[in-house]
Amino acid sequence: MEKFTEIQDRFEPYVDFLDLRFFKGQHLSIVVENEEVACGARDILGVGVRCLVDGCWAFSSTSNVSLVEEAVEKAIKSARSLSPGDATVPELTFRRDYVKHSAKKDAKDVDLSEKIVDLHHLKEIMSLPHVKRTKILYNEAHWIKHVRNTMGCNIEETYSQIGIDFFSIASKQGKIEMASDRRYGVGGYELLENAGDIALNTSRRAERLLSAGRVTEGSYPVILDPELTGVFVHEALGHCAEADIVSERGSFLKDNLNKRIACEAVSICDDPQLPQGSVFFSYDDEGTPARRTLIVEKGRLMKFMHSLETAAIFETESTGNGRVDTYSSRPVIRMTNTYMLPGEESVEEMTEQVKEGVYLEKTFGAEVDITEGAFVFKTQEGHLIERGELTRELKNILVYGNIEEFLRNIAGVGRNFSMSSGTCAKANQVIIIGSGGPSILLSEMRVGVSL
Repeated sequence: MEKFTEIQDRFEPYVDFLDLRFFKGQHLSIVVENEEVACGARDILGVGVRCLVDGCWAFSSTSNVSLVEEAVEKAIKSARSLSPGDATVPELTFRRDYVKHSAKKDAKDVDLSEKIVDLHHLKEIMSLPHVKRTKILYNEAHWIKHVRNTMGCNIEETYSQIGIDFFSIASKQGKIEMASDRRYGVGGYELLENAGDIALNTSRRAERLLSAGRVTEGSYPVILDPELTGVFVHEALGHCAEADIVSERGSFLKDNLNKRIACEAVSICDDPQLPQGSVFFSYDDEGTPARRTLIVEKGRLMKFMHSLETAAIFETESTGNGRVDTYSSRPVIRMTNTYMLPGEESVEEMTEQVKEGVYLEKTFGAEVDITEGAFVFKTQEGHLIERGELTRELKNILVYGNIEEFLRNIAGVGRNFSMSSGTCAKANQVIIIGSGGPSILLSEMRVGVSL
């Protein structure tokens, strides 16, 4: 990495700020679909360059580490081609550090043949009587990331990511239903220790849905399980609290800092070092130390999530949310593990409060209009609540409405807590995220049926 020091020193007089991001990665994927197995492997190597010149940001990248100087020159030329701007970077004290995240069982020490055998075993677990098709997608990635900048940052971080997705399709008497689940994390092959439970529950859910009914459309009290609470926290509130979206596209939260947006029982965090989370790092991809950001505290909006670029615009500090998916992408604000803090009620206590309503579990996707503050969530399954008890099983349920209305209608926050894994797409970059929280009770939400 001495070459990077020389390059940085050479170009520092010509820029207001310069950072280099070196990525070296190995990626393996295995797909087991019914009886077929497909494997793929690739290496990733390259450097991303970002510079600030005359108040303008520019970015370049190269997959040839011997051409980093040319990439820097290209970025500087791009910045100079723009009209002078007013962008700055906050004055920060960066660190020099080397971090290696350990694993109980390094996935690289497990033979490919053993991994395939393990996945076939999981497939057999999923093979219930009415399950006609199964698919398991296994991914592992091993990363070395090196970030340095003209403010003294020199960070190297090494870690592995493991992920597994399950899909199950069940069929009976002409009815077809699908269920899915996933688990991602930073660590080693030990992350698959309880994968059999996830595999079995996925197929059991697909079979249950074959006999499930449909909800009558209308407004009901609704209880969300921790996974769906996390979907709301990430999709509906989290993106609206990303400072680049607040600044560039508008967000219903824009003028609500330090204002109450929910009841006092609601607190929401983003934390890249949450032990149960799918994400774990010591520094973000701009070299900012990881930190827990309290977005909402006791119902009040306290902070937006920031990168170095937006921290300068808002005259604040970065929250360590500058992330990229690979070397060829420019850092943007991304969530890590975003969750609602648990409250004081049990799920049973919240259920007993509902005379007629619905209890919803497991996500099947979400759509959010950040500017208008509208959302639609699709859930995999649920139950009717009648006189305080769970009764008839439901499927294909939609929950939709306004984000501010959703926040106002939170009437109970459970003391249970769990995290789920997911992926998030933004600025043509797809990254792993974690989301979760407790079960929550909503006094009223609009519920419909998905076709």
